[in-house]
Amino acid sequence: MTTTVDQQTRVHPIARFATRAREVIGTLADAPAWPMTPDEQRAALCDLVSLEAQVAELKGRVLVAGTLTRDQAAAVSDALQDLAAAVLAFETDRLAFPAPEQAGSLTCPPT
Repeated sequence: MTTTVDQQTRVHPIARFATRAREVIGTLADAPAWPMTPDEQRAALCDLVSLEAQVAELKGRVLVAGTLTRDQAAAVSDALQDLAAAVLAFETDRLAFPAPEQAGSLTCPPT
């Protein structure tokens, strides 16, 4: 359902996400990571790796959107989604947990 405010400030959802993400990440500039528990660190790393893959896929879609036909852009978008999933799987398999007492690989839940 679209509200009056949404209609007046209509912005594409990808553009709105990019703006909001920059605002939120800006609030973390002074947030120290050291107080996190090992479980919080593992969960945050999993989420950040997943987010990184998703943002890369979105960035690719935006980059190609203006230069390709709709069908070409859809094909590239599908390929980027597959690539993002492959990168995510690779990254989560190779991440080593940084805490010495937690040696081993980082296991992330499936997304």
